[in-house]
Amino acid sequence: MQQDFLLQQKITRMIVLSIPRIQNMRKPEKYTLGKYMEDAMCGMLEAAIDGNLEKGSKRPHQHRLDREKEKLRGFLDIAVAPAVHLISPGLHEEWSKEINEIGRLLGGWMAKTR
Repeated sequence: MQQDFLLQQKITRMIVLSIPRIQNMRKPEKYTLGKYMEDAMCGMLEAAIDGNLEKGSKRPHQHRLDREKEKLRGFLDIAVAPAVHLISPGLHEEWSKEINEIGRLLGGWMAKTR
């Protein structure tokens, strides 16, 4: 339960830090790609909360969180692409570290609930 809560905290922190990052994007991309990124992060938080509160099998929520994490990673790669260049490579690296840490916590949670 403690690790699940830590995962939820990390996702919440990532969302809070990403709001200004997304708001700094150009207007058309902010409302398209930025919205997809926000939806993926909110999906991650919802899956973490649902999995944390689930009394039975947590596996479907864990898999959903993993899918949303990979969607976010894909959108982040699009945002840093040279043709699009919505975020800097440094910001991409920082954001990727946050996603990787969430992935490690998720992996630990999945291993614990086998």
